[in-house]
Amino acid sequence: MWTIEKLKVFPALEGKSDVVSEVFWKLELSQSGETEVMRGIHQVELGQTFVPYSQLTQQDVLAWVWQSVNKDLTEAACFARLAEHVNPPTIDQPLPWG
Repeated sequence: MWTIEKLKVFPALEGKSDVVSEVFWKLELSQSGETEVMRGIHQVELGQTFVPYSQLTQQDVLAWVWQSVNKDLTEAACFARLAEHVNPPTIDQPLPWG
């Protein structure tokens, strides 16, 4: 599940208030009791359409993130890492000479 963890803002910029500059995002996937988490930071281009801070939704902000982060490839990479936790390619074994 994609979530926004934090937004950094300029209190005032170019006549606007609370202008988002950075988005801290998280992708968390779970399967068979295992969880994989990926995090990142998206730098917001100040030329993007301005939406007043109080009117932003998580979907608005995720749309900004997905302009620079390929959603499908990021999810595929996270699923691949999760699959290695669920079915590891190698495992630790006790030494055979005990």
